[in-house]
Amino acid sequence: MAGVNRNEGSLLALGGFSQLHHNITDKDFDDMVIKTNTSYHGLDLQQIRQFYLKDVNKNHSSDELRQAFYAFFGDIHVKCPTYLTAKNYAAKSSSKNGVYMYELTYESQFAKIMGCDEKTMGICHGSELEFVYGLPLWVDKLYPKTHTQLDVDFSLYVMKLWTDFAKYGKPDAQWPQIFDKSLINIKDLNPTNTSRIAIEIVINQLSDDDCQHPLPPVHGSCTVSIQ
Repeated sequence: MAGVNRNEGSLLALGGFSQLHHNITDKDFDDMVIKTNTSYHGLDLQQIRQFYLKDVNKNHSSDELRQAFYAFFGDIHVKCPTYLTAKNYAAKSSSKNGVYMYELTYESQFAKIMGCDEKTMGICHGSELEFVYGLPLWVDKLYPKTHTQLDVDFSLYVMKLWTDFAKYGKPDAQWPQIFDKSLINIKDLNPTNTSRIAIEIVINQLSDDDCQHPLPPVHGSCTVSIQ
């Protein structure tokens, strides 16, 4: 079972780039991409700008630049590697070994205490952990009013998914494997609709080749549908 959170890059980028703690410019964006290239060699700055900023003009607001870099950093650090790992494992494993993937699109108020403000940072890296480890069931004794009954129920649901996968090799009967004919099934992990399956690549529509040599992304490489 593999998974990502919707906005993996925000919290990770804030920890690695001091520029993000104040307003940033186009030059800051370029400098951060260039710094990232010291780990991921061969990145094309102009292609990155074209995809994440939609153009190469040097006149973007600080918020536009920040959100674009969050998306880029999350894709290259977490989303692409996770998707490719699940994809390759599914392609090479027997039918008895099911591969399942999710995208977490929900977090509780407790996330703010952990340094993630959903309004500006989205669903951050690590936001699934409180539900996997059952924090909503007890942590309000230390931090009152950080969880709702929905959070408690969701945590119980998530713990059962993880436990059943460990015991039986399948999270639940409604969750399809990552590959179904020509479709890629990625579960929308969200308590408001636990049966929703988004048929898409969650990596900002990056193609497989783009993930292997990270950029440039290709538009229209997949379709989106809801079951």
